[in-house]
Amino acid sequence: MMEILRLVGQALLYASGIFLVLGLLAPYLPVKAWWTRIWIYGRQQTSLLLILIFFIQLGIFGIPNLFAAGFLFAVFAGFVWCISEIFPYFPFGPKEMKDARPDGEEHRLSILLFNVLEENEQYDRGLERILEADADIVFLSETNHAWADALEPLKEKYPFMYLLPLEDHNGLLFYSRVQIDMVELKHLCQEHIPSLYIDLRLADDCPLRVYGIHPRPPRPEDDVEDLDDELIIVGKDAKKQECPVLVMGDLNEVGWSPAIRAFEDVSNLRDPKRGRGIFNTYGAKSPILRWPLDHIFASHHFRVVDIERLKACGSDHFPIKYTFAIST
Repeated sequence: MMEILRLVGQALLYASGIFLVLGLLAPYLPVKAWWTRIWIYGRQQTSLLLILIFFIQLGIFGIPNLFAAGFLFAVFAGFVWCISEIFPYFPFGPKEMKDARPDGEEHRLSILLFNVLEENEQYDRGLERILEADADIVFLSETNHAWADALEPLKEKYPFMYLLPLEDHNGLLFYSRVQIDMVELKHLCQEHIPSLYIDLRLADDCPLRVYGIHPRPPRPEDDVEDLDDELIIVGKDAKKQECPVLVMGDLNEVGWSPAIRAFEDVSNLRDPKRGRGIFNTYGAKSPILRWPLDHIFASHHFRVVDIERLKACGSDHFPIKYTFAIST
């Protein structure tokens, strides 16, 4: 009986390890499907599972044959691959953006990002978190009319705003203490997916271009053929700008995904999280399935003061606050 259990356990371990290693390859297959895209999200979880499988195999089942040796090699190689993809986001990794100067002479700008989750009815908690953050700019996604009404008190603190409440999980609310010169509503890929091109006026009359976007995620019901087009279109437009630029929002992508790397290549923008932390913002309702989906990418004019993930307040996303110093 013990031998049968041992054989079953070994078979399950082999199946799990092979499944995870194959899953690592899925995002790079020449197949455009939702199930290949989602594998890139869980590199943190996959790396932990792979190293656990490695030590279970080594410590319990050993290396009885050549297949086991090959299995161990593949599992460890998969672990190294996972770590290499997420390593740039570890606090001891290389920083893509410089820290702000300690003298604090540069102009400071703080930004709060928060996907409120349209079904989330904890409006008071959301408003409280926004007021506590006291950011100069607040960009909210998945905001319907109920959320816009509940956040009416923000109008006292933010004299400039652009409100686009929608009932299809695509609503966007933009509040600012910084003067808004122009807002252009665009539908870059699909008629129901809005993007905001916003021109702000900083201190000393310096212009700032902000792109507020919320691309759709890979889902079984959607075609993923043009899933990355919005990011690429925005990235190309951002590269043309001579003034400071920020691209922000729930991008439904992790920083190490091929889509984000392609976006960074075409935009010449930088990721402030690199070398400072992963900052998982999605999965507030799960202690295990979490990954970083809410991002800000910045031009070379910015330095990083601080990045802070705030406490959950009813949504499946955590709010996240960025503080930058701007040298123009």
